[in-house]
Amino acid sequence: MPPDLEIVKEWLEMAAEDLDVAGRLLQGDRPRPQSASFHCQQAVEKALKAFLEFRETRPPRTHALGELLDLAETLDSGFSQLRDAQWLTHFAVGARYPGLEPRPTLGRALEALHAAEEAVRFVVGRLPDGVRP
Repeated sequence: MPPDLEIVKEWLEMAAEDLDVAGRLLQGDRPRPQSASFHCQQAVEKALKAFLEFRETRPPRTHALGELLDLAETLDSGFSQLRDAQWLTHFAVGARYPGLEPRPTLGRALEALHAAEEAVRFVVGRLPDGVRP
């Protein structure tokens, strides 16, 4: 059974929206690094889930990028290049609640945005033209 390309496209559209939101949250005189960092993590998570769906592998309900990368690597060893993006995982939950993780600085959030953009670009590059945004 072929992959559901509409689901793949929807994951990718959601990832693109998260990147856009993250970028907007870091602009202006009142940047929001905590929320922006969350959206960076979300963008990578959703892109990885798009890839898994395309390869007919049901993505688990997790925010752990390492777990998603483990699955992606079983399908395409090139995903080992994204291991450096695993640090974004802690923005999914820990950095969103007081006392669990330090709040991200503007500089760290900008690093997160750069890492997320690169990771999403990598994932999209692994998909055929027909499903790319």
